[in-house]
Amino acid sequence: MAADHLIIRVEIVSWSAKPLPTPPGRLFLVGPGHTFEELGDSINQAFARWDQSPAFLFQLPTGRQIGWNAGADTEDAGQIEVCRTVKPGDAFSYVFDPDEDWAHRCLVEDEAVDVSDADAPPPIPVPVYGWGTIPDQYGRETEDEGDDHDHDHGGHDHGEHGHSHG
Repeated sequence: MAADHLIIRVEIVSWSAKPLPTPPGRLFLVGPGHTFEELGDSINQAFARWDQSPAFLFQLPTGRQIGWNAGADTEDAGQIEVCRTVKPGDAFSYVFDPDEDWAHRCLVEDEAVDVSDADAPPPIPVPVYGWGTIPDQYGRETEDEGDDHDHDHGGHDHGEHGHSHG
């Protein structure tokens, strides 16, 4: 099997336009057929985002915008495959929850990966390595801090990937 999986480095660089002093990061294994929606969902899970209802947006260096629930000028993240869109050495950005502005720097590592030794390739992008302290999605440091956001505490159907499509 050829080296057809990419390793994408994702680091949280700022929140609400405030740089993080030591950006936490993750390396993701992304394969053929994996969409930007699946990558966004995997990023959100790897960075402990329990409320995945906000919009997200990938922006490529060309200005192309790919996202979910992110506006009229945005291409549907569920329809665009990552490995057909980016290649080793490419850099792009990811913003989770544009209202809160969680900005991420994404870099496709220089070498593609051969996963033929695996029992089966992963069905979705998966984190394979990580570092750093993950900030709370809403900036809380204790359970008792304000509950200023409308949170889904279960019971609502958010579709296959944790957010509602509609």
